[in-house]
Amino acid sequence: MRVKKHKEEIEFFDSIKSWWGANGEMDMLHQMNQLRLEFILNKINTHFVELPNDNKSCHLSVLDVGCGGGVASEPMARIGYEVTGVDGSLEAIKTASEHAKAMGLSIEYMSQKIETLNLKRKFDIILALEVVEHVDDLDSFVKILRQHLKSNGIVFISTINQTTKSYFMSILMAEYILGIVPKKTHDWQKFIKPSRLYGSLENEGLVPLNMSGMVYNPLFQKWTLKPDISNNYILCAKIE
Repeated sequence: MRVKKHKEEIEFFDSIKSWWGANGEMDMLHQMNQLRLEFILNKINTHFVELPNDNKSCHLSVLDVGCGGGVASEPMARIGYEVTGVDGSLEAIKTASEHAKAMGLSIEYMSQKIETLNLKRKFDIILALEVVEHVDDLDSFVKILRQHLKSNGIVFISTINQTTKSYFMSILMAEYILGIVPKKTHDWQKFIKPSRLYGSLENEGLVPLNMSGMVYNPLFQKWTLKPDISNNYILCAKIE
């Protein structure tokens, strides 16, 4: 079976018509984002213990890699973080920029190939959320994340495990039966086992700190953090 290529990934995200519309194509991502932020903010508060809890965001910079339409960038900016978002999809960046402007948010957005990203600066926090399963070379991508992370920084990655369950839940059910995710969003062959991701992180001197499963209940339309990592999962890592 042919693996989905980079050009096809970009074309797919260029084709997204509504990143922000109510009950739009990205509605499931918005629901998941609330849970991702719960995990992210909790780990930030734990990691940057030297900063006051009520004022951490004023001191920290965030790089959102594969930011899409800004679903994660905007709430981070709203809290007070200095946010930079990059994505290979020009159409997604246009949407993100226009929506941030309409919301009165100051976010630096750039359309760049994330596989060759070189911003010449480093960040306290890097987000790579639902993006590693869309890149062609995981090791090269993780290397780029490491290059943009400050020495005391922390990186967050959320993705999908490569299991029989994930094929059924994230592709057959989500895309074709329930229709809660646009068809052809994912390629199961590019899903990533945690052991594979851990190996790539450790090769770049990044130490995984915490990992949690993200479990969706379609009956209640609710995401929950649980130990079950057989489908969606999120982790954070720091420089060794």
